[in-house]
Amino acid sequence: MRKINLLVTATRTDVDNQFKGTITFENEQNDKVSFEYICSNPDKQIDIKFSNKNENFHVKGLPSRELFDGLKDNQKWISALSINLILLTIENSENILSSHNVARLKTMINADATGQMSDSYDVEEDAYQFVFGNKTETKN
Repeated sequence: MRKINLLVTATRTDVDNQFKGTITFENEQNDKVSFEYICSNPDKQIDIKFSNKNENFHVKGLPSRELFDGLKDNQKWISALSINLILLTIENSENILSSHNVARLKTMINADATGQMSDSYDVEEDAYQFVFGNKTETKN
């Protein structure tokens, strides 16, 4: 088993009921793989677009096995490991992300209008390789 740490940030966008942020996977050697994401309608269904300099993919639908159909293996692992933490970050940061007006006001006074959460997972070697493979950025 290998340990992966995840850090998720969330900020409300100008689109109603849409959030954006980053998900960063970090291994025990401090190598990182980061994705930006946009999450729409988190209360209704999973609708998350992931992107970084290497790839883009979209996970949309009701929570089920079919949700991951059509994704490459590494995309399945990245989304499976991060979806719950993304949704929890949005839900638990509701007071910070409560409305467009509050977010705009906080931005105007340079207050932090971003929520964040982190978690650690023990994963099998194949899942670890799917996430970190050759796409690591070494922390200086």
